Amino acid sequence: MAYTKTIWLKSTGAARNVDVGFVSDRIDAINHTEYGTDSKKVVHHWNKEMTAGYALTDLAEDNAINKEITTTNGFTPYNATDVTTNQATVSGASAASPCVITATAHGFGAAGTVFKVKLKDIVGMTEINNVIYSATIVDANSFSLKTLQGNNLDSSAFTAYSSGGVALALDLVVENEGVAGVTLGTVIVGAAASWIELQCHLDDDFVNIG
Repeated sequence: MAYTKTIWLKSTGAARNVDVGFVSDRIDAINHTEYGTDSKKVVHHWNKEMTAGYALTDLAEDNAINKEITTTNGFTPYNATDVTTNQATVSGASAASPCVITATAHGFGAAGTVFKVKLKDIVGMTEINNVIYSATIVDANSFSLKTLQGNNLDSSAFTAYSSGGVALALDLVVENEGVAGVTLGTVIVGAAASWIELQCHLDDDFVNIG
């Protein structure tokens, strides 16, 4: 679904990031303050087929509008992802009761936290792959395993851990806390105190008809 978001900005004269909520396919900006001043760069356009930092710029002249390509300090869309992950890399599994998994800086919670975990891609102690366990966090780098019935997992007779593996914390909520928007270069923002009308467009399709 196509979507357009309009934002009004008062310029400080410096480049700035604007959190739009999506990565734009097309961007338009109008400097309403400088529009009536001769030789000012007042209207700017960009689409995703253009190079980041570029803009197609309109210059105000006495009796006409001239166009030029801005090649620096134009529009630069960005997508800064910050996703809460529910995965951690495994680097060890003890042959003991209970089996203790080493996953450095796992981020699954504080000591004593109980959660469900699934292990995969373990090399060596393959018996623990693709089974859901109840895990209790020992510290920031490890957690112990129990069966879902509440019994310690005795891995003393399992094949020795060799390498690799991923732990999936099944109870942990995965959230995308990132931001997506556009950096407005100094050409776009113009002089300090200018009012900028910024329109960012998310289109349904870009179709190559060539």
